Amino acid sequence: MGEFAEDPTLHWLEMFAMAPANYDAPLAADLKLIAGLTVKIAEPLARYTSMKIGGPADYFIEVEDEAGLANLLSAL
Repeated sequence: MGEFAEDPTLHWLEMFAMAPANYDAPLAADLKLIAGLTVKIAEPLARYTSMKIGGPADYFIEVEDEAGLANLLSAL
């Protein structure tokens, strides 16, 4: 595993990514309350790629302005 094996942040992210869909429902609700963001759940990525391939993203977030980005980063 190397140097990353000791980083607890990576372990949390790994567990979060494998969590059941209903585990992160509070996060989705919080993200939808942030002004300047458009949040889409299970958005197919194929419509955003030139080869038209890609599975669904857990969260697809479009940021409208700098304030929205700042608020998003603060929430995450």
